[in-house]
Amino acid sequence: MVAETTQMRQTKLIVMIALASVLTGCHESVQPSYQVAPQPQAPSLDVGQASLRLAVGQTEAEAITAIGQQPISTEASTCGADTGSPWSCKTLTFGPEHGGPHASQLRVMLNMQVTPARVNNWVLFPAPL
Repeated sequence: MVAETTQMRQTKLIVMIALASVLTGCHESVQPSYQVAPQPQAPSLDVGQASLRLAVGQTEAEAITAIGQQPISTEASTCGADTGSPWSCKTLTFGPEHGGPHASQLRVMLNMQVTPARVNNWVLFPAPL
C-alpha cells in the first residue's frame, strides 16, 4: 500500500507538471506596452495672417520676428530678371513643407543688394502636395 501511495503521488505530480506545461504554453506572452512620446511640432502658421504683419523695408530678422517662425527653406537667386533690372534676392519660405488642397506657403523676397537685406515683396503660394 505504501508503494501505491508513492506511485499515486508521483502520478499526480507528473499530471500537475504536464498540466502546468500545457497551460503555460497556451498563455499568450504579455509584451510590455510602450508609448512613444509625441514629437514637438511647431505651432501651425496662418500664412495669410503672417503676411499682414510684413512691411516693405523690414530686415530679415524683423520679418522672421513678425511672422513668428523660422523659414522652412531659404534660397538665393536673381529676382526681376523679366523686368530688365534684375537684382540679387533671397527667398524665405514659411508654412508647411507639404499640404492638402487648402495649405499655403508664404514666400518673402529680400533685396540682397542693400545691407542689411530688406523685404522687397512677398506672395502666398499653394503648398506642394
